[in-house]
Amino acid sequence: GTFRRMVFAPATTTTNATALNARAFAPSTLATVRAIRDALTRAANAKGATSRGGTEMVLADSGAVASNTASSSTMSGGDEETARVKALFAALLTARRVKSDADASEVAPGVFVGGVGAAKNRDGLLAHGVTHVLTVCNGISAFYEDDFTYGYARVEDNTSADIAAHFEYCYAFIVDALASGGRVFVHCFQGKSRSVAVCAMYLMRSEGLSADDALARVRAVRHVAAPNSGFVAALKALEARLSTRDESEDDMEASPKKKTKRASADVSASES
Repeated sequence: GTFRRMVFAPATTTTNATALNARAFAPSTLATVRAIRDALTRAANAKGATSRGGTEMVLADSGAVASNTASSSTMSGGDEETARVKALFAALLTARRVKSDADASEVAPGVFVGGVGAAKNRDGLLAHGVTHVLTVCNGISAFYEDDFTYGYARVEDNTSADIAAHFEYCYAFIVDALASGGRVFVHCFQGKSRSVAVCAMYLMRSEGLSADDALARVRAVRHVAAPNSGFVAALKALEARLSTRDESEDDMEASPKKKTKRASADVSASES
């Protein structure tokens, strides 16, 4: 992926060594970045970092943050303040990236997936003919109640979250919207995990796809799609249930044929 590299050095080093790439941020965001840099510096100094040292943050597109030191600093990666600041910085960059991700991707006829940036892009949604919005996350409410019909599945993006408990509601919301002639936009915060899992679930139930095939279908149009392992496990479990149900339905369909065949044989025997 593409990396943006910044070096946050202790305050005792030169100004050039602590320079930020101001062009990468809006003025208000830059002020926040500087505040985070200062917090990291305090944490490093508290741990005895030398004037030659520096904490390097490598910020990947995924929003993951890795840190190491440029010298033999004794700064610990487990330091609570450092960990908190790093998490804040990662969240800051994630929010910036998500805001710029303002388009919705169509995963099936009339069904779109994306993040909160697209959810706030009223003109973009209307251009796609979207009439319904399914929000699959906490803390986000309707942006445009006058323009769209909203549905909510409140679920956290972590491996222990029971997303399967929301599958029935989400499926019904999508199906009802399509049946009314509408088009649906499914989103979470990043458009990467929760909304992707829900769209994969819809494809599995509506088109009979396996979990892997459904996820591949979503990834084909939404390249950042990457549900957490707990959600993937939920999709695999759904696949097993759907497979069992299909087998049971096949048995039920075959059973009357067998009875009819036996009845015909009995009639033929009695006539002879």
